[in-house]
Amino acid sequence: MYDWALHQGVVDGRQAQLITDEDGRKVDPGQIYDAITEIVDGPGADQLIVYFAGHGVNLNRSEHWLLSDAPRQTGAAVNVAGSVELARYCGIGHVAMISDSCRVAPAGIQAQNVRGQDVFPSDGGGSRAHPVDQFFACRLGRAAGEIQDAREAATGFTAVYTAAMLDALYGFRDEVFDHRTDPVDGARFVVPHLLQAYLEREIPARLRARGLRQVFNQEPDALLMRHDYWLARVVPTAAEPLRGPETPRPPRRAVTLRDVAGRLVSAAAHQSEAELRQEIWKAEQRPDIGTDSLAARVRRTAAPFGPDHDESGCGIKIRGAQLVECFAYGVQCETLGKDGDLVRVHDPDGRLPASVILRFASGVGTVVPVFTGFLTAITFDGPELVDVAFEPSANHRRWAAFVGLADRVRVVRAVTGAVAQYDRLDLDSTTAAHLLDRARYGDTVDLGVALRVAYAHHDRQEPLGEIQRLAALQRGQLGACCSTSHWSGASWSAGRLGPSPASCRSFR
Repeated sequence: MYDWALHQGVVDGRQAQLITDEDGRKVDPGQIYDAITEIVDGPGADQLIVYFAGHGVNLNRSEHWLLSDAPRQTGAAVNVAGSVELARYCGIGHVAMISDSCRVAPAGIQAQNVRGQDVFPSDGGGSRAHPVDQFFACRLGRAAGEIQDAREAATGFTAVYTAAMLDALYGFRDEVFDHRTDPVDGARFVVPHLLQAYLEREIPARLRARGLRQVFNQEPDALLMRHDYWLARVVPTAAEPLRGPETPRPPRRAVTLRDVAGRLVSAAAHQSEAELRQEIWKAEQRPDIGTDSLAARVRRTAAPFGPDHDESGCGIKIRGAQLVECFAYGVQCETLGKDGDLVRVHDPDGRLPASVILRFASGVGTVVPVFTGFLTAITFDGPELVDVAFEPSANHRRWAAFVGLADRVRVVRAVTGAVAQYDRLDLDSTTAAHLLDRARYGDTVDLGVALRVAYAHHDRQEPLGEIQRLAALQRGQLGACCSTSHWSGASWSAGRLGPSPASCRSFR
């Protein structure tokens, strides 16, 4: 990537800086901060691209790039989410963050303690937010793969994502160019949204070509803003034809998992329940791109289970796992059911809402909220916690408004939850508003859908007004504003707990 930047005409050492751990050198966040600050404080830059290849983890839905001394030194990492927020106001017109690293949960206590640092200055000169694009080698919770390159036996391995991206940035793939052409030299421009569409097709194709699709289930991801900036300027020459060196351009665009996920979300927002179920059926017919498992997840989480009420008006019901013990501060929890699949929550002192710590027979544990008049419904798929839903108890006043619309609300909730886990909710304002409307019963909007819509607004770096409106809606409905730092609206979190609730203090 550094060589490509120089090929673009960027000045070595000033506009392009390489920070590497080759030859035993160490990389720390301060070096990256200094390099970025030098550019921000310099004579001015219209665009900044930050590329990272290495180890990464995801903590509370926040990417962290692990540097040389991580995880032993908890600060030897880059907090990507915090850096992106600062980058929006650093004064540079467009920033692109490219991450060729894993996005899995941290393994072990040591990695869970990583905190990371922001690498953009917080005193940038920009008073208006500017677009920041984020490219990821894989989806949330997935690993980025390296494959052995027979042509480079000496170096051993090559990153699939970076190799495919370089083919595009050098101009070897015609489908990444937009309609613009420089009238002086005929240069064409690689733009972010076409680059991402190419990567979504190309990465799985390269893995299939090497027989590694079952080994690396790698699907690239991106968070892209609306703007007119380009990433690469390519002047066609006889020596550099604008066509792919490895794979011929397909005669028509291949359907991807993201395409099908987008259709499901669109149907959930804009079409009838019957038309939505038809889209789910269509998704089941495409095992080649993985949408059959997406559709199966939708059907499983949309199906109701367990009792529709609790005598106390508040409880927890569990599908797919056996509860061992539970603990909450301020309320009383009583385990019911022969399989440990029900929890009754007593609130003699009016302390609800509350958070409940749950530990299961598999050793997995999680924290979920409970609310007056609601049942918290938890679904496991094997060892994975895949859904947390909140439905009115049948002995609460909200039940009358909910029961007639329950099937619709459940399938909309299931679609948004499954798509958020397999891909990412990319919602425009109209679709977001329609999803909230479809998930409404009486004066209440389904909490799971509302949280996922709020995350979608955040991911698009939209103004805080809509997120604050959703927070106010939650407070009005539930008496509290839910934060998903413990249980993510996009990817429900679970972790290993010790044998007793006392050991849960460090669990987040």
